[in-house]
Amino acid sequence: MSAKKHTVAQGECMSSIAFDTGFFWKTLWGIPENAALREARDSPFVLRPGDVVHVPELRPREVRIATGARHMFRRKGVPARLRMRLLVHNRPLANLPFVLTFGGQTIEGTTTAHGLVDVSVPPDMPRAKLTVGTGDDARIYNIAPRSLNPAGDVDGVQARLASLGYYDGPTHGELDDATADAIQKFQRDQKIEPTGKPDAATTSALAKLHSSAN
Repeated sequence: MSAKKHTVAQGECMSSIAFDTGFFWKTLWGIPENAALREARDSPFVLRPGDVVHVPELRPREVRIATGARHMFRRKGVPARLRMRLLVHNRPLANLPFVLTFGGQTIEGTTTAHGLVDVSVPPDMPRAKLTVGTGDDARIYNIAPRSLNPAGDVDGVQARLASLGYYDGPTHGELDDATADAIQKFQRDQKIEPTGKPDAATTSALAKLHSSAN
């Protein structure tokens, strides 16, 4: 594969791009040609559609091995991990059975005492459905991996506020009254001046809290 510039589409991140192009995401993220992108984005897993990722030429690697024996090779970054902390009214959905389904695959498990779901998934996992609990008490979450936009963008703010339970409206990227009210609630809880605007202090606190919760 020759060197190229890859324009990020919705639903892509450095992990999925590296997987598709044959690289380890840390290798791709760390090359000098992607320095400007590293400066612009807080995380390799939160890119915005239209970002440009430089992908160098893929070079073969030679490994000397003995014949007549079985050898195992593992590709770095595969599988990836899906980590989600599930809260309802700020209380974790603790110790509940869950079923994650995507692309014909099913993963079953139990949330931790902190409401955490932590499973191994393909780096390019498609949209998925997560069912937590059983019977009438079951909760269903539709998961769109790699769809979170940067915390400095209004739609990124809305998505994080929704994940943390402050906002239940659409992620449309407009700073409307519902979004401003949600921001104010978050600011009050974080001891930030409740302006209702996504200033630097607010987006920084929001990104940090969302990251620690997930």
